Amino acid sequence: MTKETEDNISMVLGLAVVLVTIGITIWFFRGRRGVADVPGIATETPSLVLTTPAAGGQGSIASIVPDGKSGTTEYEVKAGDSLWKISQRLYNNGFYWSEIAKVNKINNPSLLVVGQKLTLPAIGGGSETASGEYVVKKGDSLWSISVANLGDGFRWTEIWNLNREVIKSPGVLEIGWKLKLPMVK
Repeated sequence: MTKETEDNISMVLGLAVVLVTIGITIWFFRGRRGVADVPGIATETPSLVLTTPAAGGQGSIASIVPDGKSGTTEYEVKAGDSLWKISQRLYNNGFYWSEIAKVNKINNPSLLVVGQKLTLPAIGGGSETASGEYVVKKGDSLWSISVANLGDGFRWTEIWNLNREVIKSPGVLEIGWKLKLPMVK
């Protein structure tokens, strides 16, 4: 073989390696698109129907058992669950994930274990009543407003629920908005 033929073969093989690498990269990132389990941010709306193990067999999603205490229930974590998905499925509002985390003393909401038992809080009731008003300032978030005014950052969902007509997205607040605050517990 001549030097020129070797150069041409090397160039074609190099080009093939580059194209294969680009193809694998595109395939990898396309497969990861569309699902992000970030607590508090919905990227998908589950359309699952909750069934009990007796009725649902292998296809059941959760086991919910009343424990006889003031409306609380127990939930067993299944594969693919996140606090957001559990909250969305059971309360029709993913933003209650923080209440589930608080009741179960979960510091890292990304670390759920299949089979883990979670106590589900009774949501609603007295916390929906407004007790005051707050004017949004520069740098505020629902979490910081909740900590400063209610003493508990996990209650940001209550502020959001009281102000749904004003706050369309809980991550976007405008300076000057007047927000209703829930009762201090």
